[in-house]
Amino acid sequence: MSNIINYSIDISVYITVRNEAHRIEACLKRLSWVKEIFIFDKESSDNTVNICQNNGATVINVPNTPKNDKGIELFSKLGSGKWCLFLTASDLVGEKLKFIIANAIKKPEIKAISVPYLTYNFGNYVPINPFSRNTKVLLLRRDSVKLSTTVHMEIGYSEKKVYKIQQPRISDHESYIVHLANENFQEYFNKFPRYLQKEALSKDNYKVRIHIINLIKDIFNALLLRPSYVFGIRGLLYTTSYLSYVLSRFTLLTANKHRIDHPHLYKSYEDIRRNRNLNN
Repeated sequence: MSNIINYSIDISVYITVRNEAHRIEACLKRLSWVKEIFIFDKESSDNTVNICQNNGATVINVPNTPKNDKGIELFSKLGSGKWCLFLTASDLVGEKLKFIIANAIKKPEIKAISVPYLTYNFGNYVPINPFSRNTKVLLLRRDSVKLSTTVHMEIGYSEKKVYKIQQPRISDHESYIVHLANENFQEYFNKFPRYLQKEALSKDNYKVRIHIINLIKDIFNALLLRPSYVFGIRGLLYTTSYLSYVLSRFTLLTANKHRIDHPHLYKSYEDIRRNRNLNN
């Protein structure tokens, strides 16, 4: 395998950001080998836009709303790369991975690629964790892209068959996309309102039964499929932080749906204060 890429690989990169001046440059500097980079900026108030432009990215302003409808609408009009790579400002593409990708996209039958992916949370990495597997479908042929506004499920694809790049050694970070999420626990919990709002907007029509099924799956995932707690206290913190979110999500979505379906069971506090009628 050649150790030099002196041409642009036919890939368009798409990143949605808001106030990412502290980390977007590190992400962009590892993408000098792609054809083009498009940034959907959600009304950043820091220096994000200037940093992106100075690093060769095209910046498109979109509304700062929980859903990314505008970005999805603009996607089909932006970019000429045969392949599309979807990243976040938290992602660092390894130096070796670009060579692996360059070879993978040469295969004419492939339309969706799962790339090696390591998620750091709270300043450390646990090999088995409920937040993410060590591989993720982020690289798609343009004609297979199918985007969604559903939180955590935004990147979709029409192909059932996915080519999975062989996973390197965990220690070989330069062969992975390293995702630096949630630098500390405070940052993680501070994101709850935003994520919960997006979840509520994207799934507010789901039946309560669906929310219960999803909760059971999430608990099963955290306790049995990806038991981080086997790695000791830091793994246990992965488990409890994950469960704290899925329990909060279930409570919010189910409460909203139940209130919509059974309004007679609920009273506004203003009515109670005014009428002192506490009978249901």
